[in-house]
Amino acid sequence: FVEEDPIANAEKQSKIAELRESAEKMKNASMQHIASAEYLRRLTNELGGYSDGAKELQKRRLENLANVTFEFLTKDEMKKRFGADDPVRSYVVGVYNSVENKIFITCNLKNRKDIDETIEHELQHASVGNDKYMTKRAKEFFTTFHDGVKTKNPDLDKYLGDYREKMAWKMETDIELEKLGIKKYDEVFTKEHYKILRDKCDKGELPSHLKRLVEKMREVDFIEMFNEIAENEKMKNDFTEQA
Repeated sequence: FVEEDPIANAEKQSKIAELRESAEKMKNASMQHIASAEYLRRLTNELGGYSDGAKELQKRRLENLANVTFEFLTKDEMKKRFGADDPVRSYVVGVYNSVENKIFITCNLKNRKDIDETIEHELQHASVGNDKYMTKRAKEFFTTFHDGVKTKNPDLDKYLGDYREKMAWKMETDIELEKLGIKKYDEVFTKEHYKILRDKCDKGELPSHLKRLVEKMREVDFIEMFNEIAENEKMKNDFTEQA
């Protein structure tokens, strides 16, 4: 996009309007997912059966997501605002700012799928306020959770090793697995699910973020990540206190 060109600027605004409409639909779909009985049931398990705490946390996640806003910027605008700290590219493709409760997205990526995947990923960050609405159990689990096979990019490994990123990738993958018809949200993740996932990865049938996870993580990592927290029955009143 060339800012000085009024025609190009009009095209940019038209695309942003289209992306904003799509992002709002994705946000609504995420809210429906969080509001579901299956989501509440797994959240209750995560809190050791503490149903009142689970309902309160579900409510706060929904409220945070309902109030999140979007801002779409060009690559240059994103780079000027956030720097070049993306571990894969020379610019940032998406950022969730928990202080503003706003998602910033690069609007002029060549591949529309990359934009949609970035929106979905940042929505997961927004649903838990980065980590404000994560349970203590989830924080502890993802902080110590095995990072999987190292890549050739140390910055990428550091990014994927952050507990907040692990949580967001896990939540995004939950949604994607259901979309692909591999596993329902409230099902236990099994070796058979991983086999199907691995096969789709080898055939090039997975979105880029999920392909990256499958290539990086072992079967045992997937099984632990999807089942450990949801099956935890030990801890009562285990949710992060909010201000």
